[in-house]
Amino acid sequence: MFTFAKKMKGIYSILFIFWMVFMISAQVSKINTVKHALHNYPTKEGNVLYEGFESGVFPPLGWRLQASGNRMTWDTASFDPYEGHYYVHCLYDDSLTSVQDEYLITPVLDFSTFTSAVLHFYFQFSKYWGIYPHNNYDLYVLVSTDSGQTFTDTIWNETMVDTSTWDSYEWVKAEVSLNNYVGQHKVALAFVYHGFDGAEAALDQIQIETVGGNISYESSSLYVYPNPATNYIKIQSSRPVHLKVFSAEGQLMLEKNMLFFEKVHINDLAPGLYFLQVFEGEKCNVLTFVKQ
Repeated sequence: MFTFAKKMKGIYSILFIFWMVFMISAQVSKINTVKHALHNYPTKEGNVLYEGFESGVFPPLGWRLQASGNRMTWDTASFDPYEGHYYVHCLYDDSLTSVQDEYLITPVLDFSTFTSAVLHFYFQFSKYWGIYPHNNYDLYVLVSTDSGQTFTDTIWNETMVDTSTWDSYEWVKAEVSLNNYVGQHKVALAFVYHGFDGAEAALDQIQIETVGGNISYESSSLYVYPNPATNYIKIQSSRPVHLKVFSAEGQLMLEKNMLFFEKVHINDLAPGLYFLQVFEGEKCNVLTFVKQ
């Protein structure tokens, strides 16, 4: 009996070692998969808007929230991103006794120089609570052409992606033409959770690809400092530039030609987020800064 017990103990030990090797291999494989995914992100270069929510800061710089009530449930999450570490979701708010209507609004975008524009993003949604047998909530994309003050056009909802091709809470790609807004210079999009007694909706990798024009939202050769700023800002550039300062609502606040490292006084600006259009010859870059 003692010999049999020792043999069984040895077998269990060998099985345990094999199990540990298998688990470690699986974890290594998972880590390598994640690293590979991170290296295949679409970049901001060439997109007038790109947001993957990877900063973990919410709302992202230049974005804002709006809701019919005081509570807002749009927030970052890390449980199940499309890729990377973070995404955003809006949760069903069971404390409400009326319709939940929450807007996640992009920065104001200038489409005046483009010939075409397409919105791409990934979403998650509950078919059971939002389509059939219940139709308690919806996920919309709305468009504003007055810097996000009013959203008059609904250009997308979850049923516009063939519902027979996707399941609840799986990442689904959406693609929406924005060509009707080419030529506009105060465009904003709102991702809207609307309904009562619904379920979770989620978004990841929101980007707008454009043709024509020369505006990008990042530049390796330009930056603004100090940021945040109190009395003045400077733009690092290798040559003279033409500068326009816009409020977050799209209002032109300041315009001037400036030389290398010249101070731009911002004492008269109210605290908040501002956008800079910086023209270097025919090239235009858009930067942001915060006035304290």
